[in-house]
Amino acid sequence: MGFLDNLFSSSQSNKKSEKLRLIECVKKNDFSDGGVFVNLYNDLGTYIESAGEHEDSLRKMAYAYARRCAGAGLCAQGIWGEEELSYNLKIFHSFQQLTGQTVEFQETAAAQSIELIESYDSRLKKELVHGIVSMIENSNNPSLAKENGRILTVDELIEMFKK
Repeated sequence: MGFLDNLFSSSQSNKKSEKLRLIECVKKNDFSDGGVFVNLYNDLGTYIESAGEHEDSLRKMAYAYARRCAGAGLCAQGIWGEEELSYNLKIFHSFQQLTGQTVEFQETAAAQSIELIESYDSRLKKELVHGIVSMIENSNNPSLAKENGRILTVDELIEMFKK
């Protein structure tokens, strides 16, 4: 294959890659005892390590939204504390500043993150995930687990938000 063929092939490959949604890029690993939010967070970490800095900006922002949601879930369960949550939110805000874009861009990225999250557990619909994130980000004591004196399962957390 000649130089121009390689250049054209690479350019076509990049264009094709830009159209992929986050759910098509994140590979799920089996962390069986971890639970949904642990699995999601770990898989996102693996994804961003392999994607690198040249990743499409929409997928970068979708990654940041999904990571923020996973962190909120981990905090609500009592697996994470406020320090981990604070660090996670700083990363989210830095991604927002880096990618900028329009409201439509942010909404599309958020929708891709919800699509990925639902693929881990179909009960984690947009409203439920947003409820968890809002509660965590707007609370002085973001861990629901502290109120219960133990780490909550994902099932318990989902039931609490369904009420």
